Amino acid sequence: MGRNMEKAIEDYRALCNQRGGNFGAFYSTDVEQLRKIAEDAGGINFRNIEFECISNGLFAGFMIGYRAGLRDARKKNKG
Repeated sequence: MGRNMEKAIEDYRALCNQRGGNFGAFYSTDVEQLRKIAEDAGGINFRNIEFECISNGLFAGFMIGYRAGLRDARKKNKG
């Protein structure tokens, strides 16, 4: 069975609501950087730009989440 992106988005929104504040926030500068990277990599072909934007967004989101998990684990271990 594959992943369900709609469920992942629902889970993300629920977690952000539960944690409050700016937990899980993405900033306009994040989106702007991803747009620039995608345009540079995708050239003039819209489909290539679109693909680069989506895949790079997933890559960045994964690493942001991974680093947050490592931070949370360190804080938990410190007591």
